[in-house]
Amino acid sequence: MTERDYTITEVEAISGISAFTLRYYDKCGFFPHIRRDARKKRFYRDADIRRLKLIESLRLSGLSIDGISAFLRAYDAGEFDAVSRMLEGQLFRLGMLQEQVISAREHLSQVLNEWHTQNISGLTPQGESENTDNPL
Repeated sequence: MTERDYTITEVEAISGISAFTLRYYDKCGFFPHIRRDARKKRFYRDADIRRLKLIESLRLSGLSIDGISAFLRAYDAGEFDAVSRMLEGQLFRLGMLQEQVISAREHLSQVLNEWHTQNISGLTPQGESENTDNPL
């Protein structure tokens, strides 16, 4: 079975990543084997879409464009130790961010509960009775 080609519009629909970002990633050199027709129109393969998912995961984990570029060079060269180190570092960073997000979510939930409790009892957040003359 042969791999099919995807246009940039199809990849945008599949991935949710804008055509602008796809072009930018291409200019960054993230897709060195992308096929183009005579008019320079890009055609992506399944392997390119898998690579795009990896790139987006790295970006969402906080890796810079330069960091992604370095990672892809090591990945493409099969540098096992370098790739492992970079992935372990990003996984650690994501673990730390996850803890911070959970803590922030818990705090905001507590503030919301306090806000509801105070407003249900007719008090402002400062604990004073509401002034109905003030529209704010």
